[in-house]
Amino acid sequence: ANNDDSDQNKKNRTIRIIHERDFFARFAAAQETHVLTATVDGSLFDYYRKLNGCTYTTSVFSPPTRSVFPSIKIFPMLLPGATFSKSLANAESDSQPNIKNLSVMINRVNTYLGDNQCLLFTHKWAQTFYGSNIIVCNFDSRGIDTLKYCDNVFVAVHGNPTPPERRSLEFLAKSHNTALPKLLKAWNTTYKLEVTLQNVFRTSLRCMYQDDGTMN
Repeated sequence: ANNDDSDQNKKNRTIRIIHERDFFARFAAAQETHVLTATVDGSLFDYYRKLNGCTYTTSVFSPPTRSVFPSIKIFPMLLPGATFSKSLANAESDSQPNIKNLSVMINRVNTYLGDNQCLLFTHKWAQTFYGSNIIVCNFDSRGIDTLKYCDNVFVAVHGNPTPPERRSLEFLAKSHNTALPKLLKAWNTTYKLEVTLQNVFRTSLRCMYQDDGTMN
């Protein structure tokens, strides 16, 4: 941490990684390791798993794999190549003056769904009232099992590594002799794609038995 005790630095602390706790060394000491994790290909965990020569296999403790899911519709809210950001969300809409882009997107969701409810997962700066059928949820939804009555979800995620996170990734890239851009890509997978999937699976997708309904 920054040891400068000036008033400004009492409010702002910069944390840099000084030691790496390598749990893969512990994995290597065991004949087999069972890990309970919600991770996907290309995530930070998956990237370091490959660097350390570990492979995946189905655990004897894993529940049966689901083979049936309801029909799922995905509606991209941006044009191809566009990137969602706070500045884009808060900018005035070209099609609807005096209305922010994020509000326009949510209004379109409302129009499409009618009276049906929709879960909204977004950052705290965007958590406000958008109508009685938009249920604003905390972005970190891990462990929540009380929203599976809902079939619809809207996820608005953005961001890049904070300066301390980026310096930590730089440290890890150097210590593991790997490329920083690859770690940054893995960071995006972990903190955007994985988070999105976690939030989507707060819905009725959690139910093991479904009717023929459609998930949006």
